[in-house]
Amino acid sequence: MRTAASVVSLLVLGTAAASERPVELKDGPGKALVVASCSTCHSLDYIPMNSPFLDRKGWAATVTKMMNAMGAPVAADDVPKIVEYLATYYGKEPAPPAVRTAPPSRAATKSAPSAEVLARGKAGFEAYCISCHGPSGRGNGPVAPTLRPPPKDLTALKGGAPRVFQILGTGVSGTAMVSFTHLSEEDRWAIAHYVASLRTEKDVNAK
Repeated sequence: MRTAASVVSLLVLGTAAASERPVELKDGPGKALVVASCSTCHSLDYIPMNSPFLDRKGWAATVTKMMNAMGAPVAADDVPKIVEYLATYYGKEPAPPAVRTAPPSRAATKSAPSAEVLARGKAGFEAYCISCHGPSGRGNGPVAPTLRPPPKDLTALKGGAPRVFQILGTGVSGTAMVSFTHLSEEDRWAIAHYVASLRTEKDVNAK
């Protein structure tokens, strides 16, 4: 029969063992890459502990700091994938509701984009594109200096919204540009129209 002391010892050991279990991150695209890249320098506890404080920009800045200041062994091409995972599953702010929940529709594909479509596209651009391409789309986002080749200047991209929509669906081989097929077609078209409007604004401002 176990003594009270032995029972207490078992409870203490059990509690200690539970507290030492490795953190299991949420499943999603990029999880394996985050685990492999981040756990070489610090415990994965850091990620959920900081999730209440870091939005997409914060995670992008953190990843950049870890690479530049701490020498984290992260390939430049992997930065957008890591930031995307961290912001999606451990970001302070979720993706804008308009981007996440709107029903699929092809209404934005052929007609001139409405103010509502452009607003929706801007929200999507700020959620998914700004860390690499910058607020004006010129390829000067906070993680741009770490990427080789650098992000494209979207205001110089030819082909308009259809070309942007195509890239959002396929990504660009050999670059950090991944596909965004996890977004609905309507969301991608809205972002595409907004990106196309950045070129128009650039042309207007150049006159």
